[in-house]
Amino acid sequence: MLPIIQLTSLSAAYDGRTVLHDVDLNVYPLDFLGIIGPNGGGKTTLVKCILGLLKPSGGQITLRTTRGTSANQMPAEGLKMASTGTQGPTKSSAKVSTLLPAADRLHPAARD
Repeated sequence: MLPIIQLTSLSAAYDGRTVLHDVDLNVYPLDFLGIIGPNGGGKTTLVKCILGLLKPSGGQITLRTTRGTSANQMPAEGLKMASTGTQGPTKSSAKVSTLLPAADRLHPAARD
């Protein structure tokens, strides 16, 4: 079975400061994934790269959907991300089902 999300040697940086370096990750259908770590550890950066909200400085992100495969494509306009903190949901929070529509909507190249 192929992973639906595949990160290969992913790196990301802000203002020349490396936040993620050489990250490999495979997520398969029916997997549950939790991302935990210290403040400033790169959790949000990782999710932004997967969603296409931040362009990686290196490596590759591959998304596999029922409509095809997309690699390192930016998402459709208007995509937003919300998070929760230790004090509960933030003002901009929403249900996961409204934040993460099907991957083929996030990455238009997968429609081809």
